[in-house]
Amino acid sequence: MPLPILIITYLLSPALILYLCQQHKWMDNVGAVLWAYLLGLAIGNFDLLPDNAAKAQDLITLLTVTLSIPLMLFSSNIRDWKTMAGSAIKSLLAGVFAVILAILLGFVVLQNSGIEAPEKIGGMLVGVYTGGTPNLAALKLMLDVDNDTYLTLHTYDMLVSFVFLVFMITVGQRVLGLILPKKIEFGTKDNKHESAESRTFTTKEKLRSVAFSLLIATIIFGIAGALSLLFDQSHQMVIVILTITTLGIAASFNRKINRTPLSFDTGMYLILIFSVVVASMVDIQSFITEPPRVFYYILFAVFVSLILHVLISRLFKVDVDTTIVVSTSLICSPAFVPFVATAIKNKKVILGGITAGLIGFVIGNYLGFAISKLLTLI
Repeated sequence: MPLPILIITYLLSPALILYLCQQHKWMDNVGAVLWAYLLGLAIGNFDLLPDNAAKAQDLITLLTVTLSIPLMLFSSNIRDWKTMAGSAIKSLLAGVFAVILAILLGFVVLQNSGIEAPEKIGGMLVGVYTGGTPNLAALKLMLDVDNDTYLTLHTYDMLVSFVFLVFMITVGQRVLGLILPKKIEFGTKDNKHESAESRTFTTKEKLRSVAFSLLIATIIFGIAGALSLLFDQSHQMVIVILTITTLGIAASFNRKINRTPLSFDTGMYLILIFSVVVASMVDIQSFITEPPRVFYYILFAVFVSLILHVLISRLFKVDVDTTIVVSTSLICSPAFVPFVATAIKNKKVILGGITAGLIGFVIGNYLGFAISKLLTLI
């Protein structure tokens, strides 16, 4: 297809995917990110890409990641983190430590198995299992990970995370309850003020909010880009990502920016664009023929981290329900916390689980990059 049509497809196809997910429950159950990857794979592997697509693809991936991170951080309520009860804080610290330790152990066990660039994969796994998909996308750029490796890792991550989620909502409470106490130390928090998301906005107000958020994110990206020019080219992308993360957190303290509606949704839309573009750059034949070594690493990281998380939680007397929702928030995403809390019949743990996941999102880029560099020394 002609390059202008390809770019329009990249930019608008996530809107169609989101619309279809809203209209069809079975599509929503599959997930918008997976549909974005499938569409991208179809574009890239059915001879639809023009010969001059590479530069446009690189530019779109750069812009979508660097703009999405501050957009998704603007709505963070860091001041409210202090409201987390002791059990949720303990579980978060235990979960993050468990993820890092499991990935370090997995690296030692599997580093000679033929995995390409295991230190980069280890860093990306730390990012995605303390934060989420945006951290994974950011670390791809920071660590200069090729598209095939990124898509392989993300695909296996979704598969293993699905198995993890099924375990949690079926037998997780009973199995982990054999080890952990059942006492709940915190409940839901009453929201005494009307949030920006709780009222209905006109289309004009929505467009104005999106434009304002994008403007602030663009300014932050510009500052990060200018700052990166002071460093060697090999370090510039790292400086950009860490700077936009830090400035995105700082901007969230501004009340107007923090309460601007749809900033997080806009960031997620950009991640869907990124997903379509990256998937279209992958040769599916090479993906199919690649031995599933990365799958073993992910499987090890997820379930060994769960075991470690449970053991540490028992040591600090964290209850089973808190451990379940915090672990789900880290491994899967905060979006799954209400679903899991409903499945285990305890909605009181929703607040702590979601907040823990948001904290993980904030620290994911820093931890992922640091662990990747540590692994290069092992």
